[in-house]
Amino acid sequence: MQRTRAMLTGKQRPNLRGFVTWISCFTLLLLLGVSGTASAAVTIDYVLTPNSHLATSVTSSQDFFEGTGGTPTWLDGSLGTPPVSYGGDVPGETLNIMRVEFPDDGSGNIIDGTITITLMDYYHPTDASVPDNANITGINDSTVSGATGSMVGGVVGSWSSDLTGLVHNELSCENVLAGTLCGQFGLPADGTTSIVHNLASTLAIDTLAVPDVASLPMTFNGDYSTVTMEMTISMLIGRQHYAISGSAVAPDAVPLFEPEMQLLMMALMALAGFHALRRGGDSRLRILRK
Repeated sequence: MQRTRAMLTGKQRPNLRGFVTWISCFTLLLLLGVSGTASAAVTIDYVLTPNSHLATSVTSSQDFFEGTGGTPTWLDGSLGTPPVSYGGDVPGETLNIMRVEFPDDGSGNIIDGTITITLMDYYHPTDASVPDNANITGINDSTVSGATGSMVGGVVGSWSSDLTGLVHNELSCENVLAGTLCGQFGLPADGTTSIVHNLASTLAIDTLAVPDVASLPMTFNGDYSTVTMEMTISMLIGRQHYAISGSAVAPDAVPLFEPEMQLLMMALMALAGFHALRRGGDSRLRILRK
């Protein structure tokens, strides 16, 4: 009997404890890894749809985002008034998306909290012609980001920062009648093209129906597959603003381990632990039988 106890305490038990300890540590590290990954944010890209437009358009059927999502053709800077140097910069492919980062509950489900617009990349042709007065045409190519807001129930009721970034803007103006719009209200002179390249731009995001009852906060539908919002672009001539809408592309997978995978890994760890304990019990029985 003393020999049997010595064998149990001297050889078998340390090996069993070591194996069980290794299994326990591995399981703990796995769960910590899954927990860390699950705390990541959910990121969704929204493609800006044709419903996006300049809400204060001067024509009845202006589609502010028509033709977006490609590579805009910039005019030669030397054609601007005054001429503009691009400094080696060239137009790149425009993504035509708004990328939004949401807080999640640790399992990939979007919850209330702080959201961030990490990118809004778009261009659009500008056709703000006023019949019988002036032909105003051009393009706008913008990349902005950094807006942070507070979301409750899929509605962002306040923003702590606006969108900021760089803009390439071309605007041409030709008067139909002499002495009408060109050269006024920030428009280029008659027959000239104004080119503004890499100008720092700020877009404020509206949240309340003031001063215009048409103003709407950023609002997501129930499954966050669509979004609508408005952004003020000017207060010089009344109030001008973008009305934005977008449809989700595909959200990033969060967490890295989906719930089904987590259950599978936990089951495997449980089986491994059960197997280790069973082997330890079998070893004891063999020793006792001797």
